[in-house]
Amino acid sequence: MGEERPHPNPPPKGEGSHKGRGRWRIRTRHIAFAALAIAIGHVIYAILRDHVFHASPILQ
Repeated sequence: MGEERPHPNPPPKGEGSHKGRGRWRIRTRHIAFAALAIAIGHVIYAILRDHVFHASPILQ
């Protein structure tokens, strides 16, 4: 445990490294929001299916 070794994959230096990282962060955030919207849509659909569509005499 004497000496510290450098990280095997150091982050790239320069201005371009931050732009790529920010792009991934934005893309990941969009995917997370899309997944959340799909999950909320499934919950709303299940509530409507169970309480609205089955309660309607027209649809039975």
